[in-house]
This record gives sequence, structure tokens and C-alpha cells, in this order.
Amino acid sequence: MSIRLQHLREAFSFLSTFVGRVGEITVDTTNNRIQVHDGVTAGGWPTAKLSEVITNARTAVADANYTALVSDRTIAYSAITAARIVTLPAANAYPAGTALTVLDESGSCSATDTITIGRAGSDMIDGATSAVISMAYGYLALQSNGAGRWTVIDQATSNLPPVGIGTPADPNNPLSVFGTSALFNSAGSFNFTINKAASSNTASTIYEDGFSGRAQVGLCGDDNFHFKVSPDGTTWHDALDITNSSGLVTANFGIALSAAMINNGISGNTPGGLASLYASQSGGSIAPAMFEYYAGGNSNPNVANLVFRNARGTPTSPAALQSGDFLGQFGARGYGATAFSSANKAAVRFTAAENWSDTAQGTNVTIGVTAPGTTTLTVRLEVFGTGQIGFQGAQADQSKTAQTPAAGFSITISNSSTTLLLTPAGTLATGTVIMPAAPIDGHIVRVLSSQTVTALTVSPNAGQSISGAPSAIGPATPFAMIYDLASTTWYRMG
Repeated sequence: MSIRLQHLREAFSFLSTFVGRVGEITVDTTNNRIQVHDGVTAGGWPTAKLSEVITNARTAVADANYTALVSDRTIAYSAITAARIVTLPAANAYPAGTALTVLDESGSCSATDTITIGRAGSDMIDGATSAVISMAYGYLALQSNGAGRWTVIDQATSNLPPVGIGTPADPNNPLSVFGTSALFNSAGSFNFTINKAASSNTASTIYEDGFSGRAQVGLCGDDNFHFKVSPDGTTWHDALDITNSSGLVTANFGIALSAAMINNGISGNTPGGLASLYASQSGGSIAPAMFEYYAGGNSNPNVANLVFRNARGTPTSPAALQSGDFLGQFGARGYGATAFSSANKAAVRFTAAENWSDTAQGTNVTIGVTAPGTTTLTVRLEVFGTGQIGFQGAQADQSKTAQTPAAGFSITISNSSTTLLLTPAGTLATGTVIMPAAPIDGHIVRVLSSQTVTALTVSPNAGQSISGAPSAIGPATPFAMIYDLASTTWYRMG
């Protein structure tokens, strides 16, 4: 005959205060578990259900989607040929604090053939709706809090899904960090590398204001190094480029320097605060500075220009130039026995010829040099805005040509000469002087002779005519001719 054994059974609210006899067994009808009593402890000792016992149970899944059970502890994929999904049980049904591991045993999991761990209902997984395994032999271990939330407590350490440090992970960024600073440290060398797949790709760092780009530095669309800026995150200015093949630095929009901004205060043979921009070179066959311009033409005022600008006042409140003020200057200095000269020893200066306004802007140009054996710069040539030229020193005609002709000579004056000096050994009966072949408008030619040429012929060159040519020349009768381009005619001046 059968015997039915029935133990004392009550709701947990009653049994939690009940003290049973030693070895007595009661049944908790609220949580469906057996409680063993020791005669002392209120409520006794509850026994664990099978679902609460950590086991080494392994559920094998072969290339299929899978809905996890409350009893699952390890879900192992033995084969994968396409992206697969594992749907978790409800977090409130899974034993709180118990780990559930999903792993790829096949080694076939990849960035395309992933294993996605999806939630049940409205549960969250690390604040998201899912988590992904995207690497061969990868795994994720999760733990339920028993009330709607799963937490990833372990995972493979390479090919990780997006990671957030101090902020939720962003699916568009493998690494998201929120904080005030970050430290990369090393006991020796340390390199931070950004790599790109091809020259036409970009490898750069971007600086943003309110998640709107303002600056970008790196290899932007090619293999040269770029410095780019933007006022709004949409329009970008490629301000500075460094060519990888030559090291040439190109400022695409110009460079503005404040006084003594570069090499300010440097001693020795450098300017030491005397220059805003300083270029130095030792030896070599290239110039330390060159200005190059394209798409110019004689009607373009910007052709390879070096422009000086000057004003009284301040940058924020400029004032008009006054008569004598410098507009700009080219200056030259050299090294003496112990140091470079502290002031210019040769100079080309541009000065205001009057007090400036918007309708009166006259200028003068002067050339200054230093005489041998002295150190003082002196102006020797001045070109006035009125069209006058002032010489402050002896004039020398370096275009002078000297000839020692014989009787019947024929001499053509060169295009670069203004003076022809004839020094025959004695009086000559005949001779011919021919004017330059390609004179410019206003070209002046002077002819002098130390001896008399009794019958002198003065001839124009091809395509020219001559007016008032002399028929003889002697020590006391030099002559000069001036060329008029409009009429292609040489006219006698004296």
C-alpha cells in the first residue's frame, strides 16, 4: 500500500518567524522551497532550487538563433555561417547574481557573422538593447539583477564592441571617453598612431565646440600634413600645408605676425627682438626667401608683390601718415669684426611726400649707402613724386663706350650705351656713327671726340630717321641726340 507524506506547509510570511524542531522540515509555499529547521533559527534554513544552483551545464547551438532558458548557464556556438541572435530570458526570471555566458567555439564569428545578444521585453543590457560578439572565439558573460537589467561582467579583450568610459558607449565610435583629462604614460618612448587605408583617405584629429568642428590636423585626403580650421563646422579653410616630399610649408591664406613674435630676445647673431619674421641659412645654392605668383599679368596689381603698409596710431585705431613718414624700407646690414651692424648700411626707403588723406598720397623714394671707411648711411639718390630726381654725389656714366677709330670708320652705338667717346690718333678725314638699333623713348646718346673728324656721317638705324645731324666733330664740338619713339626719329640736342 502507498503512504503519502505531507509536511507542515505555510506561506513565507508565517514560516519566516516559525522556529521548528531540530530536523523538522517545512514547505515554503510562497517561494516553493523546503526549509530545514535547527530548533533555534526563526524560519530555519531554506534550501536552493535547481535553478539557483550554479552548474556547468553547456548548451550547444549549431548555426541558429536561440532563445535562452532560465536553466542555461553556458550557450556555446559550435558553428556559425551567418549573423545569429541569442534572446535572453527575462531578467526577473533568471537567478539574480548568476552568470550566463555566450561564446563562439567555432572560431567563425566575425564583424559580419556576429552573435547578437538581445533582450527580452524592455530589459536593458548595459543600458542598451543588445550586446554583440564580433570576433572569432569571442564571448560575453552577463549577470541579471533580477529586476529588468543585465550587466556585462566579462568579455573577450580584443575586437571589443564600442566602449564608453565615463559615458555610455556610442555605436558610431569604438571608444567614447567623458572626463576632464586623459593620461598616456610610459617609462620610455610612447607613440600614438593613427593609420588610414589609402592615400585618399583621412587620418586626423578633430577639435570641436559643442560637437561642431572647429579645427582638424592630419593627413586630410592625401599624404601631406594639413592644418584646417572652420567657423561653423561646415566651411573649412585649409590654412597650412606641409608637403611630405619636400617639407615645404604653404600658408594658403597668409601669415600675420605681431612685433617680435618670432625669435624675440634671442641673443648672439640672431636679430634679438629686431624682427617679427626671421629666416637664416648657411651656405647652399637656394635663396632663404622667394615670392612666387601665378595667373598674374601686367594688369594684375598683386603679381609677386612684397607690400609694405604703415600707419600712425594703433592697429585698432590707425591714423594718417605725415610728411616724411616711412611707408616701407629695404635695408641691408653686415658683420664687422665682432658683431653685425645695428643699423642699415644700405637702404631703399619709401616715404610720404605730404600729410596723407584719402585723396592726397604722394610718395618719394630714396637710396642710401655708406661711404667706405665710415659707418653712416647717407642718401645719395632721391626720386620725388613730382617727377624730379635728386643726386647727392658725383654722377658716373658707366654705359660709356670708348673707341680708337681709323679713317673711314663705321661704329654702331649699342642699345645699352649713352656715351660714345672717340679717341683717334689724329685728325680723320671721314667716319660714320650709326644710332642704336633698339632705343627706348627718350634714349639720349652723346658723342665726343678727342680729334677732328672732318667729314662725319651720323646715320639712323633701320626703320629710323634723323633730324639735325652734324657733319663734323672735334674736341670742341660734341653733340647729343634724343630719340622720339612716336615718330621713330632722332633729334639733335646740341
